[in-house]
Amino acid sequence: MNEPALWSLDELIVWGSWGRLTERLPHVADPRGFVPPEDPERARDVLRSLQALTDPQSFRWVLVSCLAAILGQSARSPAANPRAS
Repeated sequence: MNEPALWSLDELIVWGSWGRLTERLPHVADPRGFVPPEDPERARDVLRSLQALTDPQSFRWVLVSCLAAILGQSARSPAANPRAS
């Protein structure tokens, strides 16, 4: 299986500021590449900025992919799945 392209919310903001966010969105479709923010509190501000840079459908795509990434990571975590031990 191919490794997913890594992407982060901060990176999407940069691409959006260049007016090229749509070029990066296909990578967002693979939540395995999501690099979560180091500061979860800052993620809220970054998401608001990202929402202002993109259309509603693309923003929903980003949100769903972030959620899938977070849920997928917790599902793979041994602490989240006691039967995996």
